Amino acid sequence: EQTGVDKGDLLFASMVADVERLHYFVAVDRETKSLVVAIRGTMSFQDMVTDARQKYLPLRENSPHLVPQGYLHSAKRILREVRRNEAIQNFLDIHRDYGIVFSGHSLGGAVGIVATILLTTETTWKRPVKAYAIGPPPTVDKDLASKHNGWRSNIFTMVFRDDIVPRLCLHSLFRLRSQALAAFRQCSNLAEHVMEDFQDLKAEHDVKRYQTFDFPHVRKHIIDEENVPPLVLPGKVWGMVFR
Repeated sequence: EQTGVDKGDLLFASMVADVERLHYFVAVDRETKSLVVAIRGTMSFQDMVTDARQKYLPLRENSPHLVPQGYLHSAKRILREVRRNEAIQNFLDIHRDYGIVFSGHSLGGAVGIVATILLTTETTWKRPVKAYAIGPPPTVDKDLASKHNGWRSNIFTMVFRDDIVPRLCLHSLFRLRSQALAAFRQCSNLAEHVMEDFQDLKAEHDVKRYQTFDFPHVRKHIIDEENVPPLVLPGKVWGMVFR
């Protein structure tokens, strides 16, 4: 009812959500001759864990191109489920002129972009495939984004003004950390006041509660930003401004 899709054109809906397993549905758009895979953005705690799984993995085995784990595994799962679904495959067998369109917001948009790239780079895939994403986080490395000119005609992203999500990746976080530390060092008086306040706080409360503030221990697990390549959004990107 909310989507306006006829019941007969709703081929599949995944109602099971878990880490790297997103809510989505597959519906027929007869006007554009497309199967639309609409993927939900971040809503549950499991979705947040998927967002946080930012370990960079190769797009395919032996590929030099990198994609965050959460997006890659989620996209591969959706593609597997779509290919194994009998109703979807029967529809595609009958309607050979139909393509696939992925759509989504935030996390759903990132996963849709990765799914589009996976299909586009398959030598056996012959159908049109597009992605429409609203406010997704960066998904691929710069080399992969610029390698395939066809993505400019089948991956479309909308970014609203200064939305932080489309600019947020591990590299940008580490860069922010370095800039903050540099500014912190230049403000010696401020640093002294902050540390004095911190020591007073420890004195007033149980010291055991602050064992997580073991800065040398935490520092060992911080990756140098130079070893984490920046990620970008492939295809065409539009900035949205409301007046």
